[in-house]
Amino acid sequence: MYRLLVQSVTDYAIYLLSLDGFVLNWNAGAQRCEGYRADEIIGQHFSIFYTEEERAQDLPQQALRTALHTGGFETEAWRVRQDGSRFLAHVVLQPVKDEAGTTFGFAKIVRDLTEQRERESRVAEQERTFRLLVQGVTDYAIYMLSPGGIVSNWNAGAERTKGYRADEIVGQHFSRFYTPEDRLRGLPEQALATAMESGRFEGEGWRLRKDGSSFWAHVVIDAIRDEQGAALGFAKITRDVTERKKIEDQMSHLAHHDVLTTLLNRAAFRDAVQAALRRDSCSVLIYLDLDRFKPVNDTLGHLAGDKVLQVVAERIAAQLRKTDVGGRLGGDEFAILLVDCESDQDAAAASERLIREIERPISIDGLTVTIGASAGVAFAGGEPCTPEMLLHNADLALYAAKREKRGTYRRYEPGMDIEIAQHKALESDLRAALGRNEFSLHYQAVVHASSNAVTGYEALLRWNSPTRGQVLPADFIPYAEQHGLMVEIGDWVLNAACVEASRWPDTLSISINVSHAQLRSPDFVRRIDEVLARTGVSPGRLELDITETAIISDLAAAQATLEELRARDILIAVDDFGSAHSSLSLLRTLPITRMKIDRSFVQELGKTEQSLAIVRALTGLCQSLGLATTAEGVETEEQRRLLRCAGCQDLQGYLVGRPASPPAFSSTEAVGVPEEAAESTG
Repeated sequence: MYRLLVQSVTDYAIYLLSLDGFVLNWNAGAQRCEGYRADEIIGQHFSIFYTEEERAQDLPQQALRTALHTGGFETEAWRVRQDGSRFLAHVVLQPVKDEAGTTFGFAKIVRDLTEQRERESRVAEQERTFRLLVQGVTDYAIYMLSPGGIVSNWNAGAERTKGYRADEIVGQHFSRFYTPEDRLRGLPEQALATAMESGRFEGEGWRLRKDGSSFWAHVVIDAIRDEQGAALGFAKITRDVTERKKIEDQMSHLAHHDVLTTLLNRAAFRDAVQAALRRDSCSVLIYLDLDRFKPVNDTLGHLAGDKVLQVVAERIAAQLRKTDVGGRLGGDEFAILLVDCESDQDAAAASERLIREIERPISIDGLTVTIGASAGVAFAGGEPCTPEMLLHNADLALYAAKREKRGTYRRYEPGMDIEIAQHKALESDLRAALGRNEFSLHYQAVVHASSNAVTGYEALLRWNSPTRGQVLPADFIPYAEQHGLMVEIGDWVLNAACVEASRWPDTLSISINVSHAQLRSPDFVRRIDEVLARTGVSPGRLELDITETAIISDLAAAQATLEELRARDILIAVDDFGSAHSSLSLLRTLPITRMKIDRSFVQELGKTEQSLAIVRALTGLCQSLGLATTAEGVETEEQRRLLRCAGCQDLQGYLVGRPASPPAFSSTEAVGVPEEAAESTG
């Protein structure tokens, strides 16, 4: 029975050696392990399994002697198979005794460990590789936690990220990386519980370094289990992503805030209003628009304008409560949401306070600038309301405030939208007016101050609406400019005026007002060339009246355009001189041929000495620069007399000629004083 047991074993070589080491029997495991059949090996000395070097060192006999004298021999060593290949063997030699206790041989048990050791070697190498990998990673903190959260090991990345050396942190609880607030909330325990329950926890948050500084961490905790599913602990990977967090925060801020002022942008402010409306809080929206900002922007430049907007934003932010929200809607428009504002008095006080703060002088690069603000106020509450409705209502109230008196506020009232609808109807009619041929030109004479002879006419636009009657330019030109219609209307005026002037004597000039939009148009000069060529009017008879504001809005571009026009001999007049801010510099740098003295100075003549002194200074300046002068708005004989004395060259106003239909001339008619002027001079 024992023989069958031994012979049936295939994983172990089990056989008997004589006292001098000869093989006495052989089992299947021995044949499988060492390659010999029983008939090939029985009777051979067991040293055949050793290498020649080992036999030369007498190792086989030493093994027998050791087993005999100590009761056993055990080793792991390389052995040789029948085919000459080697295998790693675990060998046990034990003396075998008979019933009388006499040793008659040795039992030898051999097991082939080659595959096992290769597997162990591979596992060890993998373990070494992974250990070196983990320890060598410096961008990630990679370490293990016990099931209770105790740090078990530590890599270079963990030391770099968190500041602890391995000997300082191994054995400590990982909760020390959390802020005190997060520990009180139980976040470390919650993270481990989540990882244990679902297999993984992943999240981001502020963590603490050894020195107490904080960093934004991306954390992954994976539960580790053995083959039976028993929990061994956790693998924890932490990465410092503070820089990425900063970039994300910056991008989020840019997406929701105005770049110039850092207030909420229009979209984010709308979302804030929507959130307040969802909470059903009693909120008030104040819509602010700056007064007198455009002249500052035009005269001092966009950089100064930007600084003004930044100061305004700071003053608005300083007036906000923690629950309030401020935003820049665009341009010089701002909005404030007062959350939980329950009374008209509170809204009124906030509006007045904002307006008062914005009106305080602003110092920009050594200059003092004073602007203002008007406000529209709309309440949310009562009926269902949307952000768009609230903004719309506040905008209507703002419009009413600016129309009534700048620097004040108005609360929205039902019916304000009717007026807006009327203005939209005006815009619609204005767009259709050109196609319906509803525009016409009146002409106002310009006369020589000394001789009273007519030197030319200024073309003045009129709108003869079939539904509105005759509409004055002051009532529709601002809308045409606002809605981008002035280039098209200006082209019509230029063509119609030149067609009319082509019928006049060549000694008469034709003066045409040019808008800011026309001057900025890239093909403005080309269109003038085409009109002059088509109508036959010589360039020297055409005078373009351009306001200071239109010029200084983009001085470099305006100068280039005006120089092109002067190169064609077209005359350039600065209209309403003195009403803006940079008049003297314009006279020096631009190719101007005429200055038109603003009617505000003319109307004060005879009333104040200062007005006469200003007019004399202006005419004297123009004479020294070789510029012609025209005084606008001349209505009295006293004004004419004083203007003549001051050296003004030409006059224009109701005293010398009212705007009227085109003048008629015969081929032999002398050009002299118009009828109105002749009557006034007797």
